[in-house]
Amino acid sequence: MNYDKKSDKLYLIIPAAVIVVAVLCVVWAAVSGGRSVYKYAGRISSAAREYDLEPALVAAVAKAESGFNKDAVSEKGAVGLMQLLPETADYVADKIGYSGQIRLKDPQCNVTLGAAYLRYLFEKFDGEFEVLCAYNAGEGRVRGWLEDETLSSDGKTLTVVPFKETREYVARVQKYKKQFDGSFSKSR
Repeated sequence: MNYDKKSDKLYLIIPAAVIVVAVLCVVWAAVSGGRSVYKYAGRISSAAREYDLEPALVAAVAKAESGFNKDAVSEKGAVGLMQLLPETADYVADKIGYSGQIRLKDPQCNVTLGAAYLRYLFEKFDGEFEVLCAYNAGEGRVRGWLEDETLSSDGKTLTVVPFKETREYVARVQKYKKQFDGSFSKSR
């Protein structure tokens, strides 16, 4: 019988690697609370279709806003997956004729109103970049930025975003959108 020490080491390394990967997956699930895009993929896809949005964009906003934590509440009072302020949710619900009870920790309600708010912002601004800035910094603030010739040369496109938080937010959403792009079917 021919004994090979190299193959003997492989028999030890492969199971060890599998165990390490399994442990890392368990740790990640515990740290993230089991939150992922897949838990809410159906709701995100449905709301994106209803409001003619890319599902990857809706998912990316939810990831950037709350890390898919339906119970998240910010210091400013924004609630749920899409981190909607109660007054924004009320405004959007009124605009779209939402007949259900507004429960912002309910993923169905929150994603529906968050997607409707994104659609509303797309109707107000020309580009996704400006929409995301408005989602983060507020519609009125972005309007003011667009009127400032040092921030926008044409009044429609931002060339400079004065808030670091907003610049970083938009970059995060864009990164997540690329990550989620293949997670949803291309048909809307």
